Parts: sequence; structure tokens; C-alpha cells
Amino acid sequence: MNKKILIIEDEKKINQLLAINFTGEGFRVDTAMNGEQGLEKIEKFKPDIVILDVRLPLIDGWEVCKRIKENPKHKDIPIVMLTALAQKSDMEKAKLVGADDFVGKPFEINMVTEKVKELLKK
Repeated sequence: MNKKILIIEDEKKINQLLAINFTGEGFRVDTAMNGEQGLEKIEKFKPDIVILDVRLPLIDGWEVCKRIKENPKHKDIPIVMLTALAQKSDMEKAKLVGADDFVGKPFEINMVTEKVKELLKK
């Protein structure tokens, strides 16, 4: 597959779990531990898809998603929001800021993998 995925997640264990999983699925993986670092890595790594946590240090995931989608160079990159905030209002907010999909925590890794693969087919 060799698609590039950027994981922006501040919980180290979740970040590592996702990175190991997607590396095993044949993705080139890069990670960021906060929103500011995530925005920098988007410019350098140029991912095909982003997994983005909402509760991040420095710049939260809502703002990171909004900035990615407002940037003409990156607006077509699919974004999967990943968060413990799984209320209906949070899902609606994710769509408003431009997220392509939303996964609540805790999650099954297979579900996240399938959503990523599905978005990359579009």
C-alpha cells in the first residue's frame, strides 16, 4: 500500500499502538504528540490521511482539523477524529470543522483500520 499516515495523538500508548498497527498494514507512519507539531509534520511529511485526537496540548484537534481543511494544499487530506468525546454534539462539531470520520475512545483497532482504508479508496 505504502500510503502515508500521520497520527496526532498525545497519549503515548495509543500513539504507539496506532503506529505499530498501521506500519504492519504497510503504511509509512509519522506521529506527533501535540497539535502544533502535527501541523508542522503535515507540511513536511505530506500524509495521505491523518488520525487526529481532539484533546491535544498547545493546539486542540478541532483547531488543527480546521486549519488543515482551510489550507488549499491540504484540504483534500482525509481526517479521522479520534476522541473520548463521543457525544452526538462532538460528532457534529467534527463534521463542522471538516473531519471525514469520527471514532470514539475506547476503540477497536480493526474499526480504525477499516475507516482509514475506506477513506483512502475515495
